[in-house]
Amino acid sequence: MAALRSVDTAAAPLTKAARQARVVELLEAGPVASQTELGRLLAATGVQVTQATVSRDLEELGAVKVRTEHGTSYAVPPEGRPRRGRAEGVDARLGRLLEELCVSAAATGGVVGVRTPPGGAHPLGSGL
Repeated sequence: MAALRSVDTAAAPLTKAARQARVVELLEAGPVASQTELGRLLAATGVQVTQATVSRDLEELGAVKVRTEHGTSYAVPPEGRPRRGRAEGVDARLGRLLEELCVSAAATGGVVGVRTPPGGAHPLGSGL
């Protein structure tokens, strides 16, 4: 019969919520100037992440770069303040694209035709 192995909880992956809570703790503990630095701090606490994961977590947490007396560092909104969600960021980006690239639009049935300046159709289509 196979022996049961003990599970090393320090090496077990965290849930997304737990990882993001750790990110908030690290950002509140002291200045973090870059995503690379945040990745190293997470690794030092036993959380291995890619730069892409760090970037997504910062975006979802609503973290922004702020100027301090030590340079720039990431900060998250305090508890109780609204955090910028991914959907809000997408809506804002799409709004900017439409303002810049949509000359006119007309709906017929279930189809919408959008007129753009030359070279604008592909960037607008990619944004949709």
